[in-house]
Amino acid sequence: MCPRRLLSLRGGSFSDEQSYVRKQLSEFATLDNVKKYFVWSEVKIKTTSTNKDDESKSFDYTFDYILSGTQRRKIAEIAELIGTSPSVVKRLATNNGYTLASRDSEAWIEDFPTDPLIIIEIMTSSTSGGNKKNLTQIGMACEDAILKG
Repeated sequence: MCPRRLLSLRGGSFSDEQSYVRKQLSEFATLDNVKKYFVWSEVKIKTTSTNKDDESKSFDYTFDYILSGTQRRKIAEIAELIGTSPSVVKRLATNNGYTLASRDSEAWIEDFPTDPLIIIEIMTSSTSGGNKKNLTQIGMACEDAILKG
């Protein structure tokens, strides 16, 4: 079962499985006191860095879902945080549907992503993955585990 069929974080009607997973998630997530939060699906993070010994390290992964709370934040602070100009931050915020405001001649994003930050990975069993010829499909592996202990 794919993650989209198992967990839907959009509004609307849900299957019994989706309702169950949403309930379980709400028990573990720390969103109780958060009035508004964002949900992104299929978030790719790819970065490379070099340590003091000049060894290159990389991280390349796509998360199923990321949830975050929101808070009001000055655009100038965000620009400094991510190493770009306030005009770039303002343009990106506008293009991505964030709420902008002006207070005391300073630009703000009203709903900037912040803590809590929750990463959700849906680990599902594939009914078609693996190699049937080598008996490595999930159903075959489970059968082997049960019959051969």
